[in-house]
Amino acid sequence: MAEKVCEGGLELAETPDKSDCIVISTCTVIETTERKMLKRISELAGLRKPIIVSGCMAEIQRDKVLSVAPQAIFLPIGRIERINEFLARLGMRGSDSPLPPSPSLRNVDIAIPIAQGCLGGCTYCITRLARGELRSRPVEDVREDVRRAVDRGYKEIRVCAQDTAAFGIDGGSSLPELVGVLAQLPGDFRIRVGMMNPSTLVRIKNDLHGAFAHERVFRFLHLPVQSGSDRVLALMRRGYTSGIFEDLVGEFRRAHPDITLSTDIIVGFPGEAENDFQMSYDLIRRIEPDSLNITRFSAREGTSASELDGKVEGRKVKKRSRILTKLRSEIGKRKNERIVGSSQPVLLTETVKKGSTVGRTMNYKPVVFREELPLGTFVEARITGAEDAYLWGELL
Repeated sequence: MAEKVCEGGLELAETPDKSDCIVISTCTVIETTERKMLKRISELAGLRKPIIVSGCMAEIQRDKVLSVAPQAIFLPIGRIERINEFLARLGMRGSDSPLPPSPSLRNVDIAIPIAQGCLGGCTYCITRLARGELRSRPVEDVREDVRRAVDRGYKEIRVCAQDTAAFGIDGGSSLPELVGVLAQLPGDFRIRVGMMNPSTLVRIKNDLHGAFAHERVFRFLHLPVQSGSDRVLALMRRGYTSGIFEDLVGEFRRAHPDITLSTDIIVGFPGEAENDFQMSYDLIRRIEPDSLNITRFSAREGTSASELDGKVEGRKVKKRSRILTKLRSEIGKRKNERIVGSSQPVLLTETVKKGSTVGRTMNYKPVVFREELPLGTFVEARITGAEDAYLWGELL
């Protein structure tokens, strides 16, 4: 949306108080996120300016938004590319010539959505209610977006969706086909494939192995398992078993031995007993993911999981989260230490703290350099140290 605003000849304000209109894209995946969103919207509403609200809350929680910002205007998820039309209705029209992107847009990474919605029926997911059924974009449209991004200097292209593995199932194409098309574009860039559901990845796994072998594709697999208990997975209606998930991990690691695995776990799902949690713990200990995202179950209004019996006591949920967090740190440190001393090609992607630079290896491991380096460049680095979530490096 920010790029569309610049293309429409409008300038991005540095701060909300200096703007003529405020645009906020919302998330409501868990209750704590919802509360943060409402607090932020309320703060912005206090500036007495027009507010355009997009994202999931604009689809399914309009009453909550209006309770803190009665003046809010809602921009549907499927119409975010028409942001300038909404601004024009508020009397804001830009110049005839596109303005250059603001400094805040001069990053080297960009997310390109390839689909909206999903094929799943997860009982806990409010995002599914907001995003609806799968709607994949045409391959050529995505290709054009990526080509333009590469031409503008972006180096890390993140293809994203609620489930990237489902791409094209509704239109006769597929994720491997799309990645293959994008990888053939001219330019010096890398592609990161976003989150995939195991139940849809099964359909395309063999073809995707070939796509992941391309030198322009990060060897990175984000595959949420959510639970190691098949009983809990059935309650979640995830559509696969822990065994299927584990088989997929094994296949990808055999095809790409250095692939980075990121997975997700929900703790405290209604009915999760101690032995169910132990199965999740044992699964994580076996597969040793490079990254583990741990979420405490949050009942979301309108989802069937919010009606399930067997609520897990809060202190038990916190304890389980702490146990998994400790395991995650131990695994991350151990795996990263194995890389110390190696030489790695790294794409420099961001500056998190002054005096340092962060880059990504070809298997998407974050590398921190203790110096400021030009973003968007490819360097050769020696890995000099390891933490549980990132590596230390120095230029060769």
